[in-house]
Amino acid sequence: MVAVKESPDITVDLAEPDAFAAQVSHLEHGGLFVPAPKSPPQPLTVLAIRVLLPGGRAVVLTGRVVQVTPGAGMALALDPSEDLARLVEFASRGARDGSSDGPEPAPEREDDGPGTLHMRIRAMSTAERRNLALKGDRSARMLLMKDSDKNLHTFVIQNPKITLDEIRYIAGYRQTHPDVLKKIAENREWIQNPRIVSAIVCNPKTPSPVALRLVDKMSPHEMRRIAKTEAAPPAVVTVIKRKVTGP
Repeated sequence: MVAVKESPDITVDLAEPDAFAAQVSHLEHGGLFVPAPKSPPQPLTVLAIRVLLPGGRAVVLTGRVVQVTPGAGMALALDPSEDLARLVEFASRGARDGSSDGPEPAPEREDDGPGTLHMRIRAMSTAERRNLALKGDRSARMLLMKDSDKNLHTFVIQNPKITLDEIRYIAGYRQTHPDVLKKIAENREWIQNPRIVSAIVCNPKTPSPVALRLVDKMSPHEMRRIAKTEAAPPAVVTVIKRKVTGP
């Protein structure tokens, strides 16, 4: 069971594979659901959250309390970051292939103050956020992907510093604007990456014609995996199953 230590910030122990597996669906939606301490923080409280991972690794994330349910637990919304992207990537991969290894090692870092960048972004005008999306660093890009203004997604993927790892995350992120998923699918360089192709095909926000157009770019192994796990939207899974089983 996930253990939460009572302290000004919290430590979430996901070192055991079963504990991590129990959080997969929450991580894929950018959150955690953990037991609440005896004196739970108030909703919207910003916390520094230390997450212990399989293999002895740990990351420090920033998040806020969304809801406290007595007797059930505490829902946390995590602010986007490079470390969260790694966790989401592993959670998605583990859910698909049953992997119990930890995510790729990430250096533990001291946060410069919970929510600092998030607060600065909230104070920006729309024009300033668009400019940050175009020129900001990875942390800013990840935060802007969570912004309520989904039109910022278009500017994020135009940032010349964006990496393939981020594009794969954005391609699989279930809040990505459908037009952005279409633009990713039209980029010849990005769709050479099989993980990006798979993420777009499996994302329920991807327009069906776009997802179906990419099916033929998938390996037989990946198509069989999706057909077996039904990890993609029903219409896409139906087409893939036909290709796997034949006429």
